[in-house]
Amino acid sequence: MVVGAGPVGAALAGELGRLGVRCFLVEVSDGQVFDPRLHAVNVRSMELARRWGITDELRNCGWPQDHSQDVVYVTSLLGEVLGRIRWPAIAHMTPPPESPTFAQRCPQTWFNPILQRFAARQKSVRLCLLNRLECFEQDANGVTARVSDLRTGATWTARVAYLVAADGARSQVREQLGIERRYASQLGHSAEIVFRSRTLAQLMGAGEAGRYNIVEPGGMSKSLLPIDGVDLYRMTLIAEGERVTRERIVQAIRQAIGNDDVPFELVNDVIPWISGVTEAESFRRDRVFLAGDAAHTMPTTGGMGMNTGILDAVDLAWKLEACCRGWGGPVLLDSYELERRPAAQRTSEMASAIYRDWLALEAQLKRGADLLYADCTEGVAYRGDLGKQLVSVFSREFNSIGGALGYRYSNSPICIPDGSPEPEDSLSFYLPVSRPGHRAPHMWVDKGSTSTLDWFGRGFCVLHHGDSRDLAEEALGIALGLGFPTSLKQLPRGTRSLYPEHITIVRPDGHVAWRGSRIAASEWRTVAGWPATDIDSRPSNSRHLKGDTV
Repeated sequence: MVVGAGPVGAALAGELGRLGVRCFLVEVSDGQVFDPRLHAVNVRSMELARRWGITDELRNCGWPQDHSQDVVYVTSLLGEVLGRIRWPAIAHMTPPPESPTFAQRCPQTWFNPILQRFAARQKSVRLCLLNRLECFEQDANGVTARVSDLRTGATWTARVAYLVAADGARSQVREQLGIERRYASQLGHSAEIVFRSRTLAQLMGAGEAGRYNIVEPGGMSKSLLPIDGVDLYRMTLIAEGERVTRERIVQAIRQAIGNDDVPFELVNDVIPWISGVTEAESFRRDRVFLAGDAAHTMPTTGGMGMNTGILDAVDLAWKLEACCRGWGGPVLLDSYELERRPAAQRTSEMASAIYRDWLALEAQLKRGADLLYADCTEGVAYRGDLGKQLVSVFSREFNSIGGALGYRYSNSPICIPDGSPEPEDSLSFYLPVSRPGHRAPHMWVDKGSTSTLDWFGRGFCVLHHGDSRDLAEEALGIALGLGFPTSLKQLPRGTRSLYPEHITIVRPDGHVAWRGSRIAASEWRTVAGWPATDIDSRPSNSRHLKGDTV
């Protein structure tokens, strides 16, 4: 049972369903989302969308494909442009060399339904909207969950193998488990509101763009994001000293526009939050797991929170599937937190670093307050230098391919290190490597329609070069003999620089588990989560728990 049908829960249920695992996806709401806080689906999440067959839905989500996505820095929406980070429209974007796809703009208002439909299309997934998990109990063999149908008032009970909480930062499941959530850092108060203005787009001094950051003498705390590319906008206050009220954010909208006569109407209520980093003390309690915001939160800068949660889902899905079917060992489930906690800490630090850049700008702007609007030679020079600095400092936020693709599970108990040096980990720079623990590099297999990434997702994949087929077939035979689902793929020519070893073994989530020349049965057991002494104690029926008695 997956609790919460937001992006993380829907992705997890959809991935489990794609693997044929029967699961409930329980959501207390009707599935509609009116808060479009999320909007950036990064390149790694889009690689998974490619796996799920929903790329076209995302590309045609509603954001105009010919709309500029530039990020501009302005004194006000009707004022002077200080700097511009170029970001082409979707129609003009192409995949980078490191990936078969590219990032997509898709507010959560549109993204949630796409993922929920993906999950609901899986025959083994039961989507239960307007259903609330009331309580659960777990024992050595499973979890018994009691759920209320909010439409009928009826209560139903399900017996499941595992339960995953993807129910957000205020997770009720986490609270019932008694798992504490701690703040690793608190950076300040933030808030947002959605408003509509049918005339604002025609008045913009910066012209069409994907984001407008308002630079003022007191700092740069106001950010305006077009939601639909027409007349719907999201105003975010990035760094406030205290909780943001409705009156304060309305005032901020007027200040950002720079003209009190431009009409607008509020669409929703103010949504405040404390911007900071939180972590659950544990991501798992026996057969119950935490994923996404239930496990960790981070500043919204860089758009990393949801994308990090999607990777929680993909990491956990194959491990649950392996254990439900009997071929995965107990270390697989232990490895979830051991892999995902450092991964979340990594992106949290990257997001926090960007946030601190926003805060550091405040002191500089206060020192130059007299020149920001000055109509003189010194003022022109100051604004020119400031614009260059803004573009230089904040470009990494919008060119974060390293943040999206460069994560690695260096200390995972189910990835076998080969002694090779670990490459630099950077927000804006990515070096593709097939080193154990890293995302297996993309390479086109043919003329641009099939990627090596398309081979991954069901069981292990043994990659080999043409002259290493005998070694690969030996590795495959060992895996199949142990009962591990495994496929064999020959790498195209010209991939030696990315895949230097004779064979490379890739996990279902696309990360390298092992590479070398000849893999032993004991090493296969390790990457499948089995201690060497436990492999023969696997359930002989190797099937997942039925568990949907209602």
